[in-house]
Amino acid sequence: MRLVELHQEELHCKLASTDERHLTLNELHQWMTYAGLLEGIPDREMNDWCIEQHVQRAACYGSPGSRTTLIQPARRDFLRRPGDMEPMKRHGLHEDPEWLPVVMCVGIFRHVPPTRSHLVVVWYQDEFAFPLDGGVLSQLRAITLDATGSSLSGSERVT
Repeated sequence: MRLVELHQEELHCKLASTDERHLTLNELHQWMTYAGLLEGIPDREMNDWCIEQHVQRAACYGSPGSRTTLIQPARRDFLRRPGDMEPMKRHGLHEDPEWLPVVMCVGIFRHVPPTRSHLVVVWYQDEFAFPLDGGVLSQLRAITLDATGSSLSGSERVT
């Protein structure tokens, strides 16, 4: 067996944003969107609450002064395939189901020039990363930062 020495600077995921700045992914946390849901089918109200809770949970990963950004998830009326909830609707078991992508992701990005600020981003996708969902990746690139890297406090919603 041969040991290979790796240095931290070699293990990074750098993302060039549309404003020509670079964000480096320092941490990636993922879990199932509906982990803990014991019974029932989610609807818009439940999903709004879940998203709010996920953003609050994600903010704990940031450093003081870092901002948390939510990339709005796709909302759909099916779990796996279009139409898979129709039998439940026909039998009156649930009127308006709404599903989010099944994996919730929290990325902690470091923004080096001109400051060493951090950005916490929450997004949803259908598979565990990597790779990142293509739509999410383009929205991550569209996040712009001011000169300090933290133009907003609290949560920002990116659509």
